Amino acid sequence: MRKLLTLLSGIFLFFDAESQTAEKRELIANRISSEIQIDGVLDEAEWDNVQAADEFTQFQFNWNTPSAYRTEMKVLYDNTAIYIGAIMYDPEPDSIEKSLTARDEFGIADFIGIILDPYQEGLNGLEFFVTASGVQGEAKNYPSGNGSNEDFSWDAVWASEVKITDYGWVAEIKIPYSAIRFPNSAAQTWGINFIREVKRNRDKSAWNIIDPEIQGFINQCGVLLGIKDIEAPLRLSISPYVSSYYDVYWDKENNVTSHTTSFNGGADLKVGLNDAFTLDMTLIPDFGQVQSDNQVLNLTPFETYFVEQRQFFTEGTELFNKGNLFYSRRVGSTPLNYYSVQDQIAPGSIIISNPNQAQLLNAAKVTGRTSGGLGIGIFNAIEGETYATLRDSTDVEYQILTGPRTNYNVLAFDQSLKNNSFVSFVNTNVLRNGSDYDANVSGLNFQFNDKKNIWGIIGEGAASQILSGEPDDTEVGLKHALYAGKFGGKKQFNVGYDYTDSKFNPNDLGFLQVNNLLNFSAVTKYKVYEPKWHFNQYSFFLNTNYTRIVNPSAFHNFNIYGETFAGFRNFLFAGLWFDLEPITTYDYFEPRVPGRYYTYPINYNFGGWISSNYSKKFAIDASSNYRIFLHEERYRFNVDISPRYRVNDKILLIASAG
Repeated sequence: MRKLLTLLSGIFLFFDAESQTAEKRELIANRISSEIQIDGVLDEAEWDNVQAADEFTQFQFNWNTPSAYRTEMKVLYDNTAIYIGAIMYDPEPDSIEKSLTARDEFGIADFIGIILDPYQEGLNGLEFFVTASGVQGEAKNYPSGNGSNEDFSWDAVWASEVKITDYGWVAEIKIPYSAIRFPNSAAQTWGINFIREVKRNRDKSAWNIIDPEIQGFINQCGVLLGIKDIEAPLRLSISPYVSSYYDVYWDKENNVTSHTTSFNGGADLKVGLNDAFTLDMTLIPDFGQVQSDNQVLNLTPFETYFVEQRQFFTEGTELFNKGNLFYSRRVGSTPLNYYSVQDQIAPGSIIISNPNQAQLLNAAKVTGRTSGGLGIGIFNAIEGETYATLRDSTDVEYQILTGPRTNYNVLAFDQSLKNNSFVSFVNTNVLRNGSDYDANVSGLNFQFNDKKNIWGIIGEGAASQILSGEPDDTEVGLKHALYAGKFGGKKQFNVGYDYTDSKFNPNDLGFLQVNNLLNFSAVTKYKVYEPKWHFNQYSFFLNTNYTRIVNPSAFHNFNIYGETFAGFRNFLFAGLWFDLEPITTYDYFEPRVPGRYYTYPINYNFGGWISSNYSKKFAIDASSNYRIFLHEERYRFNVDISPRYRVNDKILLIASAG
């Protein structure tokens, strides 16, 4: 292994990287002793005597050219928070886009963003956004695959106010230290960057230069200096709740309707253990107020993935998410034996109630990161027993256990390394009371990049165990993957494989749609970020996959997918793509019967799409594709058209036909 790493390191040094890491800019924050009123008016004297971050540089279309719009960002701080005063100059203030949207959605509104990396890892950061209409958004940013993931499910408590002026717009922002984790040091040195986008001409710029040819952008932050002698505040909050429910259950088979009521109470607790680590607890939680999932008609053999909406599970869980080994929706979900009640029902009995969610008794997690870049996460949750209630032919009620008392545990370590690299380890464990099986999964993920973040190696390995409790009856499954290549620059490519055997099953606490596959892939990309001819930018992408079934060893599929994307100077976007399957596909998953397969004929699929400038009152999206099968002259032709009209900043009408 050491020889392999040495060889790969030599290859990285041999190739001359196309992009150079720009020198990081520095900004000094001023301490204040008087109060700042968050009203969108920078009329306090403290704003006059502080260094401004200005001279923004574009990074979306006209890369590495000065923004056409002047922007100034200033930073103040006291013992409780940092304050950002932002002035976005615009010679046409009547043209500022300020459409109203839901939280965490920008729509077509102008916006600014503050990116913070208090530990200067270049891997994990916090993002705070505010639009010209005053809508807030925030996200956690952490590495995922060969890029980064913005998790907008995270919510923080902070204050902002915006004002439209005759010279542009102004934003005043207060971010309390309770929303930030930072090192325990007398003098703080944070990574920081500022982003602004003017929507009407897609002028997207940053204070510290962001090179789109380099992986990630947290690692391309500037440096914030001047913050001294601050302490992490006492992060202590408790949120009690009470709730009541009236449920109606319909036994469709016997055409019997029953009614039940319930009354619940509990609390959420948050405690800051120190400057970096936080304890979160929830006692007898009730998530009835959480946004419901969209109804999905799933006709595939694969499980549908739902985004987590429960706030307790959205904070700090990025430490657990490597390799999809922790899927928080498993906790408090459908009882293990919910669907088997009908098979256990006695003749003449009817179902009175069969809860489709297990009762979560309590959950706790400790998350944080040390000054040495080691992230640590510990999670534990306990579900109570769940019963279905039935009534027999003599009107006597009885119960069937559908969900045993269950304990969920997760342990995660994530060590950040130089060059935006990392190594992480996650272990999940599910213990069930009684005769139901237990489960354990361990996984290792890593990413190693060269100094310029151009070349890299990405890999993972995991093992799952299903423990029935019987001697010599443990089912062990394995998964491993490795990809290597050039992930930065205009010309990118990588090759690799992903192996998952037929026994690998992390789904007691993780998420995996399909196992029993071995896939080899080769990817080539070419991206141009500078305007040329009629284009602001354009790119080409080609991906080839060869896939086999592991058990029994058999050919599954071979496909070649390619696409080209272009952004025109008039802000029309368009793309063309093709998906070729030149060999008959043997689909072992669609039949839902082991050993059987569905034969999919050779086929060629071609398509394209256009999207006009959303900043105009009227815009249109359109797409079409033509797919031909080399079997009985079969073909399919689709056309989808979706016009949209913006009545004002609060009303947007969208129609679709296809």
